[in-house]
Amino acid sequence: VDLMEDDALLRCLREHRALFTGGCRAKVMSIERMAHNEMDFNAEVSEACAVELRTQCRGVDSRQQLSCLERMGEVRAAKLAPTCSRVLQGFKERAAQSVELMGKVSSVCREDYELLCASASALQHPGASIQCLKDSRGQLRSKDCKAAVLGLMAGASRDSRLDAMLQSQCGRDLFECTRAGVLPGEGRLLKCLKEKLSKLQPSCAAQLRKTVHAEAEDVRVNFEVSKACEAELHHYCASVKPEGALGCLELHLGGSDFWRVVSAECP
Repeated sequence: VDLMEDDALLRCLREHRALFTGGCRAKVMSIERMAHNEMDFNAEVSEACAVELRTQCRGVDSRQQLSCLERMGEVRAAKLAPTCSRVLQGFKERAAQSVELMGKVSSVCREDYELLCASASALQHPGASIQCLKDSRGQLRSKDCKAAVLGLMAGASRDSRLDAMLQSQCGRDLFECTRAGVLPGEGRLLKCLKEKLSKLQPSCAAQLRKTVHAEAEDVRVNFEVSKACEAELHHYCASVKPEGALGCLELHLGGSDFWRVVSAECP
């Protein structure tokens, strides 16, 4: 069977690839990498986003068209048709499950990954390899790799669907949040989990604490504070390194002139 031509079979294999070993997993991952790196090999997105590709990404190299669509979704969400948006979100979530599917991260983090996280690729948990890079961020030698990893963490802080390990460990609790009417994106699901931390399943709570710890270390991966306190960060902490920005905010929260720029949402 030609996997490239059988979309239904490829989707089935892709959904269960973490359970495969040896040549089968390697073959599926190879095809998946091609789909994530070049639109010519991505029939699913090409079909769902045909109008957007023709009107908004016309003339863009096929290797950059997926990035073009993602930028549209982030900046001008209304420009994406519902079907295109849904399929594109699915691809972003799948990419979050493996370093192998993230071209830039895989490239700039190759040496650090081999040194620190090579064994993680053998684990069956979706996102285990990326989680290893996140957990090892303080040991990363490459500045480009660290920047890329922080970028992934920032994206997951905004949209928890892009944190594969959190999805894996907190599936039941996230379902309860969505059933209660909490919509994905803009940090809402992550905030919901934080508010019910004491009631979470132990594995979920442990995974969430990793996220909370990272957010306390670096404002760049703390979407809630970055958005709510944008004015304050610019006014008081523009010259402070990101790692010290939260401390800078705390220092000025009680300042006599803080009220002049404070946002109602800033904690």
